[in-house]
Amino acid sequence: MKTREGRRLARRPPGKGLIYLDGTGNGFAVTVLAVSNSTARLRQHFPFLAPDSFTLTSTPAGSEASVPVRCEKLSQSGDIIRVRFSSPYPGFRP
Repeated sequence: MKTREGRRLARRPPGKGLIYLDGTGNGFAVTVLAVSNSTARLRQHFPFLAPDSFTLTSTPAGSEASVPVRCEKLSQSGDIIRVRFSSPYPGFRP
């Protein structure tokens, strides 16, 4: 699948992740629906208005370790959030 910008998104079974708000230790559960090396689409388990930037931790496919990455919110529609990573996502495998 490709984004409007032409980047490839990996199609794989949904992964689990947590959104961490800056300055707090609270994590909010999300499902990682699609991911590329620079963007992701997330579904919130408990929808709320996501902040403009936050840290996402998720476990990349084939990995045991959780990977934190800084995100910038591109858009939000209901429980779906589109984000851009501040640096390439280390666990991306097309």
